[in-house]
Amino acid sequence: MSAELREQVRGVTTSSEQLRRETASLATALRKPQVRGAWGEVQLRRIAEIAGMVERCDFDTQASFGSGAGALRPDMQVNLANGHKVFVDAKVPLAAFLTAAEETGAEASQHLADFGKHVRKHVDTLGGKQYYQLADSPEFVVLFLPSDAFLAAALEHIPDLHEYAAKHNVVVATPAILIALLRTVAHSWQQTELADSAREIVAGARELYDRLGVLGAHFDKLGRSLATSVKAYNEAVGSLERRVLPTARRLQSMRT
Repeated sequence: MSAELREQVRGVTTSSEQLRRETASLATALRKPQVRGAWGEVQLRRIAEIAGMVERCDFDTQASFGSGAGALRPDMQVNLANGHKVFVDAKVPLAAFLTAAEETGAEASQHLADFGKHVRKHVDTLGGKQYYQLADSPEFVVLFLPSDAFLAAALEHIPDLHEYAAKHNVVVATPAILIALLRTVAHSWQQTELADSAREIVAGARELYDRLGVLGAHFDKLGRSLATSVKAYNEAVGSLERRVLPTARRLQSMRT
């Protein structure tokens, strides 16, 4: 084996080992609820930005509410154009899935089955929080899975997951599904802004029409006043020419 080829193999081996360590570090970190929650929020924010939304305007990641079920802190609050809100949760446990990725055979299958159960249990938890009791909220909450692989694994062991979630007023969404949802929301905002602009244009046109009407009335009044003034002027000139000037001419002729 040539020295150049050995160097390339060594580079690939080093890169693979580095990738393995980074993946292991990420998997270890994602087992911690706080890290997993922060990572989920980052994924949500990126997806919202991809969908063309702006934080603190179209969505909020720091919302907190009180309800009959206690304090509610969704990972994302999506603001709809009609004033309503949709809440997104990204706190689904991933430990079993991450463990399955490190195993093979029956052990991996068992961990994936546990992951499916954890997702279904999280559906129960979200359904029990009763987000729909909040004002201006539709009767569902979005359970966000940050990868299609997570949903595929859950569906493999819980085939009726979507139907089960729907009965609990929960929508299970992967990044692709959530992007489609958020782009629909963003489009509704654009349509609302266009409608608002159209209403402003109509209101402005009506105001302009009313003001032109007032201005027209002023011009009409001015025209009548000018006509009266011109008539009075002509009468004065006529009187001057018919009465005053002839008398003045006679006086002038008498002096001479």
